[in-house]
Parts: sequence; structure tokens; C-alpha cells
Amino acid sequence: MVEKGSVDQIFINTSDIGIIEEQYSIKNIEKGDKVIVTGNIGDHGTTIALDRYNLNIKGNLKSDCTPVNAITNKLKEYYPYIKIMKDPTRGGVATTLNEISSLSKNLGICVWKDKIPIKNEVKAISEMLGLDPLYMACEGRIVILLVLTMGELKIDLILIGCEN
Repeated sequence: MVEKGSVDQIFINTSDIGIIEEQYSIKNIEKGDKVIVTGNIGDHGTTIALDRYNLNIKGNLKSDCTPVNAITNKLKEYYPYIKIMKDPTRGGVATTLNEISSLSKNLGICVWKDKIPIKNEVKAISEMLGLDPLYMACEGRIVILLVLTMGELKIDLILIGCEN
């Protein structure tokens, strides 16, 4: 992110290229699949909003922008149970879940709002700005739908809902 008017050269944005394995498909989502998020949500979007609106709010909030390969590497033993993994950067967790639900086999997604990990700072700033943290950008997070129960997972992930 750069200050308005300070750009005097070209900036290049990159995208990842990879192979989508056959088993990772919205078509494979079924009733009872679990919805997992890999960490707190809304930190990045809130940090950007603070900067964009020149809000001088003190606190420990910082962007959650980080590569997700460390997370996906820890998930390797669970790959056979994962239906889909999606980056909630644009539109946040709510948009990601809406996209998944709208493309699935007429299934809805039940989310337990009290289970969604949102820092108090993010909640307070979002409320002050009239924003919903569920729609705030999340860098360095993954939304995962999988068939396992939480008791079968040996890594720290947060169950926030299920396919309905």
C-alpha cells in the first residue's frame, strides 16, 4: 500500500499458478461437512481501514498478511478429507462462504457467529465504522470445508460452522 499521489513508477501484482486436484471441488461438498477457519478474521481489512480513513487509534492491531503455505503444509495429512480450501482475502469470510454455498448442490452453510474468531479491537473499530468484520479482507487465512470432526484434527484450527 502506498500513499495517494506518491506512485511514480509501475507496480506489478502477481498471482499464483497451480494445479487443482480432482478431489478439491465445490461439487464434492456434502451435508455435514465442517467449516474451518485458520485464524482470526478481519485484522487485515480493519488495519487497511484505519490507514485509509487516517484514524489514529492506538492498539496492537496489524495486518494478518502472511503466506499460507505454512498452513497448507501442516494440513497435508488431512488432504484426503478436505473438500475445498479458499482464500478469504477479497470479501472476507462471509463472501467466501456465500460463493461456496451458491455454487454447491443447493446446500446452505450454518455458521456459529460466536465461534468465529474476531479480535475485540476489530469488533470495536468495525462497529465504529459501520463495517461487518465477516466481510473484511483476511490475508493469510484459509476457509476450509472438510469431512472430519474436530476431535480427529491434530492441529489448531477453528470450527465455525457446518454445511447444512
